[in-house]
Amino acid sequence: MKSPRGLLAALLLLLAFPLAVLVQVLFGAGAETVVHLVGAFGFAFLALSFFDFTPPRWIAWAGCVAASALAVVFAVQGVSTLLPDESLHRVAFDVLGDRPERAAIVVLLFALLAVCLIESRGVTRIVGLVTILGVVALELYRVGVGILGIPEGANLRILYLLPFVWLLLESRKERSPGVLRVGDAVVRIDSDSGA
Repeated sequence: MKSPRGLLAALLLLLAFPLAVLVQVLFGAGAETVVHLVGAFGFAFLALSFFDFTPPRWIAWAGCVAASALAVVFAVQGVSTLLPDESLHRVAFDVLGDRPERAAIVVLLFALLAVCLIESRGVTRIVGLVTILGVVALELYRVGVGILGIPEGANLRILYLLPFVWLLLESRKERSPGVLRVGDAVVRIDSDSGA
């Protein structure tokens, strides 16, 4: 398996909403808390998973920092839903949930796109490109409607989960026997040349 941490990250992020619905149905409250806390753990595992793949180190670090930032934002937002502190809620959603969260999402999308282009092959690469570029288009749409002052549809946010379907598929694959990471370099061994 290429990335057990990537697989766990994808599962946590994809299951956050179904778990939230289940908690809401069972307890009548808590869906928002579940989404944010499960998402925080998912982004933490995603941050570590960038080092399981073979992009250049600077891309792995960019993805790690962006995913770590999202883990912190989601954790603070989750805690703010548990504590009745208005200033914490304001910081979590109005400060961290605005530009810092959006910037981290953009960096994360480009890091995932780079990993997809470097790591994926075949149908999995197509799934990755379609899902990641679809979310990039959605982010551009959100910026556009924000500039125009048009309220965005909150239900479109579920589409941000699509790249994690690709991550799940890519993480489950076996590492190619012809790929080796040595320090910052990725060495691809051509089996036909005997090298």
